[in-house]
Order: sequence, then C-alpha cells, then structure tokens
Amino acid sequence: MNLSIVVPIYNVESYLEACLNSIEPILSNENVELILVNDGSKDGSEDICYKYIDKISNTKHQTPNTKYIYQDNQGLSEARNTGIKNSNGKYIAFI
Repeated sequence: MNLSIVVPIYNVESYLEACLNSIEPILSNENVELILVNDGSKDGSEDICYKYIDKISNTKHQTPNTKYIYQDNQGLSEARNTGIKNSNGKYIAFI
C-alpha cells in the first residue's frame, strides 16, 4: 500500500458526499486505501458513509481498501490519530 487517505468525520453531512465523490476516482488504484473515521457524528454522516461503501462495493472498486471506523467524539486530532493507527500506506493524506 502506497497511500492512505484519512477522512476525519464529525457532523459534516452537508459536505461528506461531495468529498467522498471527489476521492472515488483514485480508489481504483490498488495501492490506495480510504479510511473513514467517524468521530461521534450526531447527524447523518454515518448513513452517508455506509451508502458510499455500498456504492463502491457495487462498482469496480473493492471495499478491502476502504475502512470505516466509529469512535466516540474525541476531537479532530484523535480522529486523525485513529486513521494513522489503522493505515497501511507508506504515505498518509488527510482530507
């Protein structure tokens, strides 16, 4: 794995779908993984994540390169740290 893309999520349902759709084209590269870290969102962000994972699993993209992690709200830094701990990439990008 060369690149891990970590997306910290907290009450961003208004922007999340557009964000995930912008990442989707590079997920066809088998050396890229996507790590979605829900930091205790109280809005519809979790539903959007599940719908997105279903969507990409029904296309040419494979979900083994996508991880969804839920944690109680701990703040942006801890969400990023959780993403780092669960990444396999040589490089890490945050969105």
